Amino acid sequence: MFNTPNGVTVVDCDRVIARLGAAPPRRFLEECGVAFSSDDRNAPPPLSARYESNVPGLYIVGAVAGYPLIKQALNQGYEVIEHIRGHSIDPADEALLKEALSPLGNVSVTEVMHRLAEEIAVFKGLGSLASVKCWPGKRLFMCWRKVPLFLNAMTIRIHFS
Repeated sequence: MFNTPNGVTVVDCDRVIARLGAAPPRRFLEECGVAFSSDDRNAPPPLSARYESNVPGLYIVGAVAGYPLIKQALNQGYEVIEHIRGHSIDPADEALLKEALSPLGNVSVTEVMHRLAEEIAVFKGLGSLASVKCWPGKRLFMCWRKVPLFLNAMTIRIHFS
């Protein structure tokens, strides 16, 4: 149950598990059936574009998913709730990214991300859940597998047909 601008809303679920702290509860998640991308203790589990793990109905956000900033966890949690409620929403920073990438022409943020992953060596293997932020001045900050990367949208030279 939570408050919305339109009043109180109830979302049926079996449980909500919140975890605060530095060490990911990997053992607990593995006992729940969650698969991880490697045996590395800090490896995130593979997730869908809506943060769903390999266990249907089990969503993982924040540090355990590889996004250590509270702002990311809050945005991801919101996206998960809206997805569960059946509402289609853009990721929190979609509008900022569209503006920052506008010099590239009329292309979607998703298309740009896929092209970056295909055509720029440092982005090879970039998953759909890479964290991308846009800072004032149209500077992009991308964090992929906890590696910070900075881009200026004007310097991206990728051909879009």
